[in-house]
Amino acid sequence: MKRTILVLGLFVTALAACGEGAGLPPRSNAASSGTSGAGPGGAGGQGGAGGIGGAGGVGGAGGQGGAGGKPAPVCGDDALDPDEECDDGNGDAGDGCSPECTVELGEIEPNDTPGQASPYKDPFPAKINPEGDVDFVSFTVAAANTSVIARILDVGDGGCATGAIDTVLEIRAADGTTILASDDDAGEGACSRAVLPSLTPGAYLARIVASASASSPTFVYRLRIDQVVDVCGDGQKTPAEACDDGNTAPGDGCSPTCSIEITETEPNGTAATADAFLEPWNGVLTPLGDVDVVSVVLSAPAASLTATTTDQGTNACAAKTLDTIVDILAPNGTTVLATGDDIVGNCGSALAMNLAAGTYFVRMRGGSLAKNPSPYGLQIVIQ
Repeated sequence: MKRTILVLGLFVTALAACGEGAGLPPRSNAASSGTSGAGPGGAGGQGGAGGIGGAGGVGGAGGQGGAGGKPAPVCGDDALDPDEECDDGNGDAGDGCSPECTVELGEIEPNDTPGQASPYKDPFPAKINPEGDVDFVSFTVAAANTSVIARILDVGDGGCATGAIDTVLEIRAADGTTILASDDDAGEGACSRAVLPSLTPGAYLARIVASASASSPTFVYRLRIDQVVDVCGDGQKTPAEACDDGNTAPGDGCSPTCSIEITETEPNGTAATADAFLEPWNGVLTPLGDVDVVSVVLSAPAASLTATTTDQGTNACAAKTLDTIVDILAPNGTTVLATGDDIVGNCGSALAMNLAAGTYFVRMRGGSLAKNPSPYGLQIVIQ
């Protein structure tokens, strides 16, 4: 009888060991990361990372919770998300980008002909869509002597710089056929920029199409048209002015009509015919192959002489539309002491050191990309 009870006790103990609460590990219940959240971590494990906008998973027993997901996309944070056409950093309507971050078009289709042109307003987002679409936009010049700068811009997605937007922009007269200016890619990246100086008052048209070399035949773009009245002497150089030094006095390099006052006297292509340097100095290399030489007198020994060509404020050096080479010649007029090419953009600058007193010569000539004509300025620094 005692042996029977002992066996029964062992059997009950074995059953208890097979039931809930035993030391066997539970089944794994870890879930993968989802859009709204991750599943709980397994025993002793780590919860999955949260999806976009989701929370991290709950750590299992003895484990660590998963990392939180990225914040959900927000319209109006000035960051263009994949599902946004635009994001201008606010939730305002009527500024070209809606509170839902879709483009508020300025154009009214159809506008494929001059007679259907959409009136320009700022901002002016528009679409080239479908393939082969043409957009005509009308604008008015009210004041005399007004210069116009028309540009194609992207909507903040970098499309101009990447080439996703590739346009051809024309400015036409009111008749719709006379082309006053045309440009493919003088703007940012593959986007267009057209400039017209001193227009007369009246109606004008802008025509926008995709370039024949565009990587995508359809895209969203912005048209920007700026107008500035040309006033010589106000210190603001406009497309109609070669210079504007803030006055209308003659003899200072910029004439009373805001044209460059040329200092050089041709012929001056050799040391024997060199012009004496005067400040300010303005010259023109024309025709192609022209050489200008000026003389510089050092009345005492000098540590250095620096000669630099400038673009007279036109930005032609940086834009590489002015290409010059500068040589500093010894008093014999032939020995090259220093030469400089493409120092500031495509503009040349030369430095000669440890010079004795005497007359030296600075020679300007066009580089391989020189255009005709090539107006330039010259600065001389003696130290």
